[in-house]
Amino acid sequence: MQKTFQKGQAGSQSVAVHHVNKEAARSSKKVECFRCGGPHYANDCKFKETVCHTCRKKGHLAKKCRSAKNKAKNETWKARQAQAHTHHVKEDDGEAACAFNMFTVDTDEGPPRPYYATVTVEGQDIKFEVDSGATASVISEETYRRTWGHKPPPIKPLNLKLRTYTGQAIPHLGVLHVNISVGSQRAEGRLVIAKGSGPSLSGRDWLRKMKLNWHEIKYAHTTEDILYRYSDVFRDELGTLKGVTVKLHVDPDAAPRFFKPRVVPYAMKSKVEEELERLQALGIIEPVQFSRWAAPIVPVLKPDGTVRICGDYKVTVNQVSKLEEYPLPRVDDLFATLAGGKLFSKLDMSHAYQQLLLDEKSKEFVTINTHKGLFKYNRLVFGVASSPAIFQRTMDTILQGIPHVAAYLDDILITGATEDRHIENLEQVLKRLSDAGLRLKRGKCVFMAPSVTYLGHTITAEGLRPVEDKVRAIKDAPSPKNVTELRSFLGMVNYYWKFLQDLSKVLAPLHKLLHNDTKWQWGAGQEKAFREVKELLHSAKLLVHYDPDKDIVLSCDASPYGVGAVLSHVME
Repeated sequence: MQKTFQKGQAGSQSVAVHHVNKEAARSSKKVECFRCGGPHYANDCKFKETVCHTCRKKGHLAKKCRSAKNKAKNETWKARQAQAHTHHVKEDDGEAACAFNMFTVDTDEGPPRPYYATVTVEGQDIKFEVDSGATASVISEETYRRTWGHKPPPIKPLNLKLRTYTGQAIPHLGVLHVNISVGSQRAEGRLVIAKGSGPSLSGRDWLRKMKLNWHEIKYAHTTEDILYRYSDVFRDELGTLKGVTVKLHVDPDAAPRFFKPRVVPYAMKSKVEEELERLQALGIIEPVQFSRWAAPIVPVLKPDGTVRICGDYKVTVNQVSKLEEYPLPRVDDLFATLAGGKLFSKLDMSHAYQQLLLDEKSKEFVTINTHKGLFKYNRLVFGVASSPAIFQRTMDTILQGIPHVAAYLDDILITGATEDRHIENLEQVLKRLSDAGLRLKRGKCVFMAPSVTYLGHTITAEGLRPVEDKVRAIKDAPSPKNVTELRSFLGMVNYYWKFLQDLSKVLAPLHKLLHNDTKWQWGAGQEKAFREVKELLHSAKLLVHYDPDKDIVLSCDASPYGVGAVLSHVME
């Protein structure tokens, strides 16, 4: 073997031997991989084992899928990816040439939780998802306009491409050159504005400039995550409180009360019949042939054209039942629980009372008599005197112990001293409602809003003020013509008494007309008082939330017409 080897060496000196480099030959040709579209041969592609999202076959990416029968599906998938929330940046200078060369991993576990960091951008705090896979930091057009409002920083054009992880292009408006800070760290950075909506991403360009405290950064639940996790609470169905039935306490010696059905106007008869069929299909009512108790119905036309059927229980069960002794919360006490809140979420129960089942003996007491026959209710019904107290006690029991939560019957208001605390409180409320089997009306819920309308008041982080629509109804009210109309007007005004300074003094001429020994006479003094109270409502001041940690000042005053006091905070 040694000899043969030597001959080989000798022969090689007289023969021109050319070595062929396969890699060089390959690179001299312009090729495109059919698996991923990259400039290499398919046998060398790292996506040989990747499963296509379109045809579910192994060996190529969805963007290179050649399946004709799945072409329509592929186009739909591309459009959906164009709106994807995960952005990766590919710039023309080649900084991120392989930005979309990523693997898709199928697993039984859920996707990993994102991590968030709050970065101050041009004086505004923005919560960013930390994304070391993005070469540039990005916010959406929606976030850009919401953060800076009417005076946003100018956007400059930039030759840059945003792509999803599959390489689909995402349009953008341009770039901002901004001052950023985290804690005591300051830097200048570039911020790309992507069109539409989506998450804010802190990319590698900012991570190089700002050192984040990873011990403090943790996963923070977003509103979307929580709503998805508790999506059962928002199902379009009638909820049922688990493990509890409601008992109406009626004196066993009370004589049953049975009333004939009232005449329903012809224009409403078909709507009433449709509502009866709907309630029967949901199991809320069921027909009966005989009952010792029966109340006539009062159909109420709703704004959407449908009818709400109310039993007139004041002539039947309300006269003989024992009223539940559970107080409804005072409005002022509810507002006091919101002190320190920055954002507010409002939840609205779907068919609130009807989510509570009645026990078998109580069903007969709430039977209704209609032109279609007798129907008994299987669930708690509006119009029974004890229903508000029963429902309020139920809600207080379910939500007890959760801070910064106010519940008045079927309206729930949630806030928190910080956004994270708010999210935690919201999650606790939704979890307890889900565990209890209750349902919310998604279309009427509001989440993480700077202001909400609640019990006739507009609530913000600064305080509360009267709702403009309610105030307008009072300001447009005509002069009363009798004592009944005057009492109605004073009732509306007194609901907002805490906003109106010297109210008792202004209303003194009107209160005189309520005395039994006073003859009705609407004169110049009453008209003047009537107009003055409207002006007071027009200039109603903002009331700040009560804060037990702040000093307070009590100011008192008295006059021949009344006694008044003002409780004020010493603001810093």
